[in-house]
Amino acid sequence: MTITYKTYPHPDSDIKRNLTVIFVNNKLDIPSTEFLLNEVRHGGRCGGVAAESVHRDKAIKIGEMYRHLHSIGKDWRSAFEIDFIRIRNAMLCWDANDNKAYDDYEYKHISNNAMNSKINIWYKFYKYMENIDEPFDLVMTTKKVKVKKRHGGVLKHLDDEYEIIEIWTIKVKPDPEKYVYHALPRFDYHHFEKELEKIDIVYAMIAHFMVETGLRIKPTVKVREDSFRNYLIDINKGKSIDEKRSHLQDNFRKMSYVAKGGLVKNCDLPIRTIINIKEKYLSRVYPIRKKLHSDKYSDRPEKLDENAMWILENGRIVNEGDIRRAFKQASEVIGYTVEVITPHWLRHTFATWILIDYFQKMEIPFTGTGVTPDVMAMGILAEKLGQVNPETALIYTRTAFKMMVGMTSKGPIMSFRNFSKDKRAQEIVECLARDEFGKDFDTEIFDVFKYAESKGIVVDY
Repeated sequence: MTITYKTYPHPDSDIKRNLTVIFVNNKLDIPSTEFLLNEVRHGGRCGGVAAESVHRDKAIKIGEMYRHLHSIGKDWRSAFEIDFIRIRNAMLCWDANDNKAYDDYEYKHISNNAMNSKINIWYKFYKYMENIDEPFDLVMTTKKVKVKKRHGGVLKHLDDEYEIIEIWTIKVKPDPEKYVYHALPRFDYHHFEKELEKIDIVYAMIAHFMVETGLRIKPTVKVREDSFRNYLIDINKGKSIDEKRSHLQDNFRKMSYVAKGGLVKNCDLPIRTIINIKEKYLSRVYPIRKKLHSDKYSDRPEKLDENAMWILENGRIVNEGDIRRAFKQASEVIGYTVEVITPHWLRHTFATWILIDYFQKMEIPFTGTGVTPDVMAMGILAEKLGQVNPETALIYTRTAFKMMVGMTSKGPIMSFRNFSKDKRAQEIVECLARDEFGKDFDTEIFDVFKYAESKGIVVDY
């Protein structure tokens, strides 16, 4: 069985979303297409229009279900519940008694939450097929459970309102609740960006852009070159960049982007970021790559984009897969091998740094946030991230606290020679010391090299 996915504009012009459909052995699969058409319209939050990335993920999960059923000689019409239990256990690396048996499988198991996410989509698929009277053999054993209502409110995480929903009983126990997010200390991020630059300067600039704006990967890859040109014209009026640099480091420009759910929002784009990307990328390698891109695709207008921002050495426009692969490669070099750094880590890093800077500037202890998060901190996160709820704010607070308490770096150590030449690394280490000593920090007696060596950041080799 060959499963492929293709994306088209939704046939209803009022729904400004793309539709991802499944082809089985190069033939459009009608049942899944009917389900996915409905999901575009009603599969989003509160029954609204679904985000494109969420919708494509649903299509991939249905295609995955088709492939797994085919591997055991079944299809979606002939499958029984026991077949789905077998598939579930294989993906979780469980034995027939639902016990962990990781050594019995040659591949890595998925998390319980990831498995439940797939089961949820498969369940919705079958319920939809049932509603439109499509015949199939599966009888799902379901039960009704009480869950917290999903709605807004400042004290949402304390809300005691519940609703009753029906679930498929083959779902498994959720993973432990997430108490902290994946976020990088500044020193580790500095190493990470350096390694990305060795792969290709464009990946370092993308990472820099993401960690400075907090944007997700999708709006990042859609950034347009003319947007940056307009900002550069604005900040260069009357004075050179060097003259502007000193008092524009903490200033911002508003940049529009399309957020999850298709909403148009604004983010703060620091002028220091505009200057950095201009000096390291737009003024150096970008003109050459842009011309190479134009020449390469001059006879293929469907692939030509004269306003693309992120372009590789070979003239091809960077896509999400390129970024993820580069992040994985750089992660492994700096020591993040068990859990590699993903693009979304940089969004969490951005938010965590914001909180650390805010709490330190206001001299608010992380341990004094109480049951509800600091109101101003929530407002800052909401403004910077585009959306936030109290639970998320508390997780970011715990992440920031953990980062401040665990002062040692998980990244690689540097040689004394490299550290002595890297002014940016020295600045970051000094920031770590200022964070640790607070008001007791004394610039006159501080030795950045001795401090770095005491923390295991620098060794003499």
